[in-house]
Amino acid sequence: MTDIAAVGGQGGFRPPPPKPLSDDQKNLISETLSNYDPDNLTAEDAKAIATTFRDAGIQPGKELASAMEDAGFDAREVGELAGVKPPKGPPPPPPQGQSLNTEGLQAIEDILEDYDLSDLSEEDEEEILSAFEDAGLIGKEGSVFNLTV
Repeated sequence: MTDIAAVGGQGGFRPPPPKPLSDDQKNLISETLSNYDPDNLTAEDAKAIATTFRDAGIQPGKELASAMEDAGFDAREVGELAGVKPPKGPPPPPPQGQSLNTEGLQAIEDILEDYDLSDLSEEDEEEILSAFEDAGLIGKEGSVFNLTV
């Protein structure tokens, strides 16, 4: 049987944004940074700061950067000194032909409206797949769906 494995082709996964800092985490940031001189920070100091923050569940983000700036530190500099890789940016947009426009969405809706999707027979699945192929949604280069057989 054919199984629909993915929609949208090359769509990427974006990690969730950092959680807001708790009061305890804000206090830990202040206390930790008070032990260091921002003008004479060593790589070893930066690694210790990064480890402390990571162990406390503090993720890099705007709120951490702001708290560090308030204490006289540049979060990017500390991260670079510690050898921490900056968070990845958003995933690249899907390649041409991989996005689903309103027309494609309407075609899917029109095809599926006659089926009870909670109780599909093998025959129904084959009919749906055939209709998707006829609509150009699967089965050729640049199709919206990737299939595994």
